[in-house]
Amino acid sequence: MPALSVKSTVYVSLVQVSITVFGVLAAATSQKVASVVGHQEVFTSDMLMDLSLVFLLLPLVWITVMSVVRIRGDVSDDMKRSLFVSGFLLLGLLLLWAASATVAPWTAPMAPQPVQREAV
Repeated sequence: MPALSVKSTVYVSLVQVSITVFGVLAAATSQKVASVVGHQEVFTSDMLMDLSLVFLLLPLVWITVMSVVRIRGDVSDDMKRSLFVSGFLLLGLLLLWAASATVAPWTAPMAPQPVQREAV
């Protein structure tokens, strides 16, 4: 089973971590630029930035479970394959979350501008 090799498991995990790191950076940059332009802050970007360590733990948990299951002989090959495919599912979910957090600040309404009154 070449798909269940250590090398492919590490590659999938590295891509998961990369998507998480670059997603947090992209969301933070997008939030900052959108707020300078005048958009209100959104919850998804703040949540992604605040919970970035939790999102970084997900690939670590996945690769740990995958490594333990891959070594065990009493686990069926179908179960090993489904766990490997779950890594791609996690990868897709992380990508979707990062993309939505990056785009969300630009869909937020503009912040109301303060009314300036003339001095009498």
